[in-house]
Amino acid sequence: MVMKNSLMDIIEDNLEIYFPDKKFSIKRMKRIKTKIGSQVLNFKLVSTDKEEKEIYIKKIDPLFNENVLELLKLKKYWEYLLIPKMIDFLENENSIVYEGVKGSTLSSNIIYYLLKPNKFINEKRLLTCASKIGNAIGHLQKLTKKGESNIGDLNIFLINQFESNEYVNNLVEYKFRNKILCLIENLKNLKISVAQFHGDPTPHNILMHKDEVHLLDFSFQDSVVLLDPLLFSVSLDLMRNRMPYLLNSTFKNMKKNFFKAYEKVTYEHWEKPVWDLLKLLTYFHILIKYKKRKKNLKNYFVTLLDERYLLKEIRNFEFLK
Repeated sequence: MVMKNSLMDIIEDNLEIYFPDKKFSIKRMKRIKTKIGSQVLNFKLVSTDKEEKEIYIKKIDPLFNENVLELLKLKKYWEYLLIPKMIDFLENENSIVYEGVKGSTLSSNIIYYLLKPNKFINEKRLLTCASKIGNAIGHLQKLTKKGESNIGDLNIFLINQFESNEYVNNLVEYKFRNKILCLIENLKNLKISVAQFHGDPTPHNILMHKDEVHLLDFSFQDSVVLLDPLLFSVSLDLMRNRMPYLLNSTFKNMKKNFFKAYEKVTYEHWEKPVWDLLKLLTYFHILIKYKKRKKNLKNYFVTLLDERYLLKEIRNFEFLK
């Protein structure tokens, strides 16, 4: 509560700086429900002439302050990166102040398209959204590129989780786990491009409103450039698995549009064995995450569908046969 009061005082003191043309005051503040470890506050503002506006405050790890400052210097490129307007960075509080944006998530729009394709959304909007996300992630990596590094020197969470998590031992036979560990050791000597990455470019972190698209919940970390394309691709595969086969071609074309836009900006290319191994490790990462997930009715059914799909896909990897 101390942190909230402190932040509220800071925001209240800065409102005239943030919005010099209007006299705003704080109407209410609330905590936004997010994933474990993330902290986001929402402030609803009201002006003297009854205009309402929302801002969001995201608390970040102090380790990533430099990455935030890097993006702040790229202000003229924000429209390409699809970042909601960053109004301020409270460095002493390790908090970013965002102007609120309207819209509904890409996952919601996909469901609307499935249920009422002619009324709520059409395929063209979904494909355009995928292209914009590919372009944004491509620009993010191009503008924040840190050169190349050995994969083994980058402390990649997918590798760390597989090597250290006991739950993995119960998912794969001993001989297969050893084979994957050998492949990981070979992978560690590979040089690959490093840049800032979003960290979770999944449909629930993509906001759509008319022709606008915004990418929410940046992690502000550096890592290998293929992680964001990989996470986006896998998230669409999981959504497709939860949907009737009616949308198979739509998901396929969304991925195609994403990669076409991404590659046009970055010219990045990865060998299939590298992509496949990190994709396999992503599957294990999701299974590990689901193991820790708090169970409610919705999560239960989603987890059940996803786990069946992931375990089936794991068995189909060629290098495990």
